[in-house]
Amino acid sequence: MKAAIQYRKTEGEFGSYTIEEVGYCDTTEVAGVESDICTRYKLVPIPNARGVVLKVLDGTSPAIWRVTPTTLGRTYTCVKVQGMVNHFAPRQPGGTFSGKAVLTYMVRYQTVGAVS
Repeated sequence: MKAAIQYRKTEGEFGSYTIEEVGYCDTTEVAGVESDICTRYKLVPIPNARGVVLKVLDGTSPAIWRVTPTTLGRTYTCVKVQGMVNHFAPRQPGGTFSGKAVLTYMVRYQTVGAVS
């Protein structure tokens, strides 16, 4: 049910980008938003490489995500570095989502060339 998704792209280290996705989700999607996050990492520029290498410092094996913001028109290779859901929302009294809580979420992705 992810809805009202908005994207923001900002410049990061060594010519990489950080892509932030915000929107609404329901309680069934919370685990997906808050999982597979690499919180401690270091970006390493390698000469003649395509993009930066994300060196994992927290022992996780992050998944590579393909993020295609509809507003930007291209696909980015990323690692999820932050994912939060605001769990404080009332159940909807009526309408399409009657009886469900509509939560706000934020996911931050770091563009990478590779992961080590």
